[in-house]
Amino acid sequence: MKAQVKVLLNAEPVLPGTLENRYNICGKAECRCKDKVNPRKHGPYYRLSYSIKGKNSSVFVPEKDASAVERMTENYREARSNTQKLALEMVELYRREGLHSMLNKYRRLVEQEGSKKSGMKPETEGLDLHIGSHD
Repeated sequence: MKAQVKVLLNAEPVLPGTLENRYNICGKAECRCKDKVNPRKHGPYYRLSYSIKGKNSSVFVPEKDASAVERMTENYREARSNTQKLALEMVELYRREGLHSMLNKYRRLVEQEGSKKSGMKPETEGLDLHIGSHD
C-alpha cells in the first residue's frame, strides 16, 4: 500500500487513450501519394484516440508534442493500474481490520509520504475524509 500511495502523491500528468500515427492519401490527382509505381502517403499524422464514460473521441496531436503525449498515456495506464492495486489492498485491510484502522493506516502513509516530499513533519490530525457524510 505504501508504494501505491507514494505513486499517487507523486503523480505525473496523464492523458487517456492511445497515440496513433496515420498516413493519408490526399485528393490531388497528380500527387506522389497516388503514384502508380511508388505511392508515398502523407504523414505521419498523430492522433490521440480515447474513450471516457463510454464516449469515443480523438484529438490531433502536432508532431512536436507526440513523445510527451505518448508518455502521458503511459502515465495514465500506470496510474489506473496503481489505483486498482491500492483499492484492492484497502479492501483487504478493511476486511482484516475494519474501517477506522484502514483509514488510520492510509492517513499515516499519506502524511509520511507528504512530509518526505515537502520536508515538513507529518501533521498529527491526518486527512479529513468525512466518513459517513455526503455533503
